[in-house]
Amino acid sequence: AGLAAASPMINGGVVFSYKCSTCEGRYCRRDLPTNDDMAFAYMQSGSFGNMTQADDLGLLASVISRGAILPGILSGAFTLEEMPGSEDGSLWKRTCFWGLGSCAWQEFGSYDLTKIVDEHGEPVQPHYDEFIEYMGEVPLMIWTGWADEQAKKVVADRIEAFVQNGTLPEFMSALRPGAQSV
Repeated sequence: AGLAAASPMINGGVVFSYKCSTCEGRYCRRDLPTNDDMAFAYMQSGSFGNMTQADDLGLLASVISRGAILPGILSGAFTLEEMPGSEDGSLWKRTCFWGLGSCAWQEFGSYDLTKIVDEHGEPVQPHYDEFIEYMGEVPLMIWTGWADEQAKKVVADRIEAFVQNGTLPEFMSALRPGAQSV
């Protein structure tokens, strides 16, 4: 199910946006000042970098079930909530709520997120060491950003070419056998 769930995000150039506010959720840190407008966020996604039209998160159920759940039946609402014990934004609850029609009320599939590297790519302790110990000998890659602005521009240009003419960037062609690359 993991690959099936990730496939639309890989192939569709999904962008995520967050509407941050003070805590509105059930998992948020109650010890934060009430004016902390970064303790909670609703998440929206858009395909191919289009942030002007939010994707219907309920469609993920149809994708994951390979069509067993008909599109438009379920709705979804996802949030991020800073959890108790979090220091400098290190612990978050990523909630997943589902429902029929337009009311997403049933929590299912939520999980915890732990920051293991900071904005400079430096380890956040003790979480980083705990993660490395837990993973053991499994080869790992951690994305900490672009090497430089030129590397970022190359990928952005390739994705823009896809948006404009439907030609897949080379790094995506392996995901869709037979597809033409730029």
